Amino acid sequence: MKINHIELKNFRNYKDCSVDFDPFINIFIGKNAQGKTNLLEAIYILSLSKSFKTKVIDVEGRGILIQEEIKAKGLDPDLYFKTKHPIIADLLVKEILKSKDRIFEKYLSIIKRLIPTKTMSRLAINLLKAIKELDEISVGKIHKLYDAAYNVFEDDPYFILNYTINLQSRGSKENLLKALKLLVYAESLLDIRNDRFIHRRGVISFDLARLFFKEETQLNFTFKYLEEAEDILELKQLLDPCSSFGYVDYLKTLIWKLENIYLGKDEELSLRIQIEELYETAITSVSEGLNRIEEAYHTYRERHLSKLNLPQYLKELDDLYNNQETRPYACILKFKIFEEKNIHLEEQQELLEELENYTYNNEVAKFLFKFYSKRLNYLTYRMKFLDLVKIVNKLKEFKSLMYDYYMYIAEAYNRNFQYAFEHLKDIDKTYNYLNPDFQQTWKDPDSVVDRIFSGVIVKHKGYYCFKSYDLQYRFSLKKCDKKFLNEGLKVNCYLHFYFTSIRAEIISEITD
Repeated sequence: MKINHIELKNFRNYKDCSVDFDPFINIFIGKNAQGKTNLLEAIYILSLSKSFKTKVIDVEGRGILIQEEIKAKGLDPDLYFKTKHPIIADLLVKEILKSKDRIFEKYLSIIKRLIPTKTMSRLAINLLKAIKELDEISVGKIHKLYDAAYNVFEDDPYFILNYTINLQSRGSKENLLKALKLLVYAESLLDIRNDRFIHRRGVISFDLARLFFKEETQLNFTFKYLEEAEDILELKQLLDPCSSFGYVDYLKTLIWKLENIYLGKDEELSLRIQIEELYETAITSVSEGLNRIEEAYHTYRERHLSKLNLPQYLKELDDLYNNQETRPYACILKFKIFEEKNIHLEEQQELLEELENYTYNNEVAKFLFKFYSKRLNYLTYRMKFLDLVKIVNKLKEFKSLMYDYYMYIAEAYNRNFQYAFEHLKDIDKTYNYLNPDFQQTWKDPDSVVDRIFSGVIVKHKGYYCFKSYDLQYRFSLKKCDKKFLNEGLKVNCYLHFYFTSIRAEIISEITD
């Protein structure tokens, strides 16, 4: 059946409507509640003599025919699928095209006729995702649809990203190598660095490392791609420290390395410390998807530590402590277990002091850097932190982003705002894409409590700011109720350290 023309009279929101259809492709695009669904319902009724609204069908994510044009976050209009629309599309396709082969040929025809524009690229991405959800077409034919779409959108970075995910699913060495090559090309087309592309490169590199290892040939490639995966996934974690995905895949990579690659005792201990540190960072930074991180970490704990009860584990650590080569690592691991179990508080302090003698060891330096950086509101730790970064020049290399971020926080606590914001400039020069929500709150001295600052709302260069009485400095405001945007208004605020600036969050008005 082919519909060339339709006329509607007093149907839903249509008083009078006449539509001519193209013989090949028809795409309906428009704002919400303009009648796109009603038009499809009319076609459905005329085709089948019944309304789709009489059925309740759970097929979320299916179909491809209708998209909404919206504005989100001040960006250009975007395209997305509404659940009800895919349902309609799926029902129509199933009724009209009974054969799976005919469905495949129809989708292939649609894809080949698409025009290589950004809008059509988004439509193709959603179309292919929807087809996968339909579970009506074989995996091999889905691959053919992706290949056909790539021939159309070979210069669109976001389609390439989705295409590389499909190539990765095919599993062969050739497809994985092709996916990596395409990702590098796609990134060259971007105006700014995007952590999604970086993350995909990391997981594909890890897949390649495991594939070469399984084949037991050219093991040098195993180490090459494993090292690439570690470096890239660490960068992903730094660029988007609130995302669970980077942490999960980074943890899986390190755990696999621990279990499959022959390591010396000091290398093994170093890797165990990295896993512990990464997990601790993750659970304090991530708000969504924490279950995935917990699952990956507990897999490691069950395989490597569950066989040891606490006395046995402490005995193992004592043996490592008595060995001069492994002693620095043992200090870190003993401190971690004491801190976790909240035992031997005096010995914890002794271990920290001992570790300060081993700053030549990379893992010790990184451990102390992280320990001090989380306690910069404590004057003692802040001074130790600043001494450490002076002594260990490689910290800037090890932790480039977080080095500048914590230096900025330390200088702010010392009220050296000019120096603090110099470090923000370094971040801005180096990193173009960062999670905008990542931040830490200014704490009370020697406390875990968020500090409350009193001050007044002022205007600077046309913008409302918060001027702290105590710090005698202006800070930009987080989004707040308009009632607080009055010059001269006295308020209480929290201060937040973002990657871009210190921002004040108004919590209350000060009333005399």
